Formats: sequence, structure tokens, C-alpha cells
Amino acid sequence: MILNLISFKQPYFKNTILFVVLIELLSLLGHFIPELNTVVFAVIILLTIIISLEKLEYGIYILLAELFIGSKGYLFFIEYNGVNVSIRLALFLVIISIGLFHFWKTKPSIQQLKDNLKTLSTLNKIYILFGIILLVGVINAIQNNHPYNNIFFDSNGYLYWLLYPIILFALKNKTQIENVLQIFFATLVTISTKTLILLFLFSHSSPYILHPIYRWIRITGVGEIANLQSGFYRIFMQNQIYLMLGFIIILYPLLKLLLNKTPRSENKNICVGFWMLILLGASLITSLSRSFWVGILLALVVLFVILGLKSKKEAWQSLCVCIVIIYSSIGLILTIINFPYPSKTYNTYTIIDTIQDRTIDTKEAAVMSRWNLLPVLWNKVVEKPALGFGFGSLVTYTATDPRVLAVNPTGEYTTYSFEWGYLDIMLKIGSIGLIIYLIFMFYIAKPLWSFTSLNFLLSLIALLTTHIFSPYLNHPLGIGYLIMLILIGKHFET
Repeated sequence: MILNLISFKQPYFKNTILFVVLIELLSLLGHFIPELNTVVFAVIILLTIIISLEKLEYGIYILLAELFIGSKGYLFFIEYNGVNVSIRLALFLVIISIGLFHFWKTKPSIQQLKDNLKTLSTLNKIYILFGIILLVGVINAIQNNHPYNNIFFDSNGYLYWLLYPIILFALKNKTQIENVLQIFFATLVTISTKTLILLFLFSHSSPYILHPIYRWIRITGVGEIANLQSGFYRIFMQNQIYLMLGFIIILYPLLKLLLNKTPRSENKNICVGFWMLILLGASLITSLSRSFWVGILLALVVLFVILGLKSKKEAWQSLCVCIVIIYSSIGLILTIINFPYPSKTYNTYTIIDTIQDRTIDTKEAAVMSRWNLLPVLWNKVVEKPALGFGFGSLVTYTATDPRVLAVNPTGEYTTYSFEWGYLDIMLKIGSIGLIIYLIFMFYIAKPLWSFTSLNFLLSLIALLTTHIFSPYLNHPLGIGYLIMLILIGKHFET
């Protein structure tokens, strides 16, 4: 049972929370003391090298924990030749190098390598094919004379897929996958708690305290904080995508416990599940991310349809449980922002209206920028629909983002990074590349198609939906989760 993994009795769950709290505090201190930032960076890398040489799986646990909490990967970084090298990039290089070393130690013969190639699964064959189409995207970009910097920074997110064979080589059994899930659930607790602590601080503290915290959040690339007109603060972090995915993963087994007659021994798991969902729900609402909301909504619709085909009564009961969780999450938010110390009050109805407006406001700057980009991007895509223009392809459109307008009052903006995820893929590697990637997604989903792992399949549906508006399938955050799903499909049943 998934909910059994969310417990301080589970060693990886407890130790991950302690580890992440320490890392977050050191990252904050490192913002004020740059020397400390460098020292911690070096210690983490050295520690990862030592334990990975002994047991590769432990190094992978560290790498995944950083991925789950780090958003853009800059909780720690060092400067080299004027470029900031992130802890994520350093961990990536360490695990790739030591993973190859461990593979070489097995001394595979040429014949064994040939036999392994002959017995590749369909999923792994498509993985190789997708790697080839990505390489074509790079070659295409060079032929189209795109700047090398643009090509690298546009395509480097896909490099995270190089970890797939290394992780597959190191994590070979169900216990190791359960360890990964414990780490994942522990980081959900820390990400949610961090979100709500930031909400409390920005709702109650003075600018003198908030400014350095805001700077730390922005410089480390963890997220964005915005003060809305109602006085409500939006706390958005890229890694909150995992809160959305975790919400779906936890919801389904909780519903199974509630809808079926369960022994009293499961009451603890029911309480844990409810509390986790309320915590995750409050953080997702605080993010005010429409992309996350749409992703989770579609996954829930699919879930209710599946449950409805089995029993309409169970579908309606599940809907009622979700409504209770949503209102409880809103109640938690209101409790935090109206906490009487330090003294600060808000108009509750104004804040609720702000959340509601977020769902229907089509004239907000970010929304208008996306819609302005859509026809321009589509017209560019159809010029070369098969293989696209390669990585680093530029598109110019009219943005309404205040940050763009501050630099260029006309709003004209040129970039190679786009919010429309699937069109971004088509522009860079064409419709052929997109079709191959979607076939790859199908084979990731195929082993998850059962009632024992339906929650993981629903989380994949949510991720694929979110990618329409906010690209994650070309980012380490999304790719890391896809690798985790592949492992779950091979070894784990809920």
C-alpha cells in the first residue's frame, strides 16, 4: 500500500526530510555567505562521489532528492569562467561518470553486449530512436546556423534522459523503488511546507525580512513570489509539479480505503492520506498555477469516469471526498494568512475571489502573452512540419509581460523557449519527433494500466496535460518523473 510509505517509521522518508531541511537552511545561509555556498557544493559532490563508488544507488537517491526539491537546480552553485555551474549539473556528471565506471566493472563481453541489444524491449528501442531524433534536431539546428549557445541551452534539458540506462542499471528491485518513493513523498512534505511557510512569512513579515528571502528564492531559481492586489501572495515553484502528481498518486489509494470496507488498522493510513492531500492541495492553490489545475482536473475526470463505469455511487462518493479536501485546503490557507501573530488581517472574501478570478481571467498578462504567441508559433511550425527547424529556433511575438514591457515598450519579444510545450517540440524536432515521443509515453503508460497502478497512470495523464501549457517533458523535472514511472512499471504495484 502506497500510504504505508508515508511514515516517519520508514527510514528513507524520515532521513530525507531531515536532509532536505538541512540543505534548505544551508542554501539560505549560503546566499548570505558565498563561501559557505561553495563549501557545501564541494562537500555534496565529494560525498556523492564516495558513496556512489561504493553503492551507485545511494548516489542516485541524492540526485533524485535534489531534482525533487531544486526546481532549476541552483540551490548551490559555483562560478566557473563566468558561468554558474549548478549542483544539478555537477550531480548529473558525477552519476553518469560513476555509472559508466560501475558498468565497466561488470566487464561485459562483446557477445553479451550484442545479446543485450537483441533483447531490448520495445520501450528501450523507442528510447534509442528518440535519442536519434534529438541528435537530428541538433544537426538541423547547426545547418540552420542557430547560435551554439542557443542550441545547447535549448536542448540540454533532454540530456537528463542519459540517466535512464544508468538508473535502470542501478535500481533493480522493488525495495529500491520503494526507497525512491519514500524520498519522493518526503520531498512532497518539504515542498508543501516550504510553500506554506513562505505564504505565512510574506503575509506577516516586514519588507526588511522579506527582501533577502525573496532574493534567495529568485537567485536559486526555486520559484517566484508575487503580491496580488488583494494582498494575497502567490508562491509559485516549478517543482510544485510534483505536488500535483503526488496528489493524484495518494488520492486513489485513499479512495480505495474509504470506498471499501477496511479494517480499523487502516485508520492511520486514512488520516495520513487526508492530511497529505490537504497539505498538497493548499500548496497547489497557493501556487495559482492554472497549468497544474488543468492537469489535475483532467486526471480527476478520467478517474471519476473509470469509477463511474464500475459504480456510479463510488464516483459520486469520490467527488464528495475531493470537494471536502479542496475546501479543507482553502481553510488551511485562510488559517495561515489570518493567523493573529504578528497582527495582520485580510478580507477573506477578497482572497477567495482572487483564487476564483485566476481560473477565469483571460486578460491577465501571462495568459495574453501565451495567446499572442500561439498563432505565431503555429505558423512557424507548419513551415517545416516533418523535422522542424532544430534546437534554438527563434520566434518573435508581442508579449504583455510587465518585465518585457519594461525593457521594450512595444512588447516585441524574441525567444527560443515557449510555453506551448507540444508546439515547442514540433518546432525543434518536428511532428516526427513528437510522434516518437508520444509513442514512448504510450509504452511508459502500458504497464501502469491496471487498477493496482492506476494512480501512476493518472499522474502521467496529468503531466502530459500540463505540458500543453507549461513545458515539462523537455525539462529534468518531467524527465526525472518519467524515468521513475518506468521503474515503477517494471517493479512496483500499489
